[in-house]
Amino acid sequence: MGKWLRLNTIDRRKGFVAGLIGGAVGVLVMQAYWRILPQDAFDWLPHSREPVEAARKLPAIEPLLGRRYLPDEAAAVAVGRTVYRLITGRQPRSLEERDRLRWLVLWAWGLGSGVAYGATRTTTRPRDLAGGFFYGLRLWFGDTVLAGLLGLKPDPRQWPLREHLLWLTTHWVYTFVTTQVTRLLYRAL
Repeated sequence: MGKWLRLNTIDRRKGFVAGLIGGAVGVLVMQAYWRILPQDAFDWLPHSREPVEAARKLPAIEPLLGRRYLPDEAAAVAVGRTVYRLITGRQPRSLEERDRLRWLVLWAWGLGSGVAYGATRTTTRPRDLAGGFFYGLRLWFGDTVLAGLLGLKPDPRQWPLREHLLWLTTHWVYTFVTTQVTRLLYRAL
């Protein structure tokens, strides 16, 4: 009974604020990770530049809403470009404009994910480290499979192992930082 009472005493407003700040710090650290990570970070793995053999056995992911991405375009760029076109009626004109849209989408995603995490948390125990691990797996799955289903990325079966590892570690950097900052801020507020 005592555990149930503790779960109900979580203040969702504090969680919202702590998650918002935690998400912002997570995005900043994720940006730093991208800047310092060498391009060949995962090339030490055998066959790191080839599509994952086991993934080829899975069924193909067919976009439910049609293909929304352009060649060599990240999902965040595809989302930014699509929303921009819906709002302005035109395509972004320059690479700088597309890059700004990409960062706006990443910031919106990062802040929104942080808020969702903070507002739905049920504890402030250090086990948030494990929560960050599984939270990162869920975000990676969404960014890989669900983005493919929405036509924002190519079929992930075509990706080399190094791309999967890059995106998985990127999501872990974000979620470990977000969960820990959110937990510490929640306790401090």
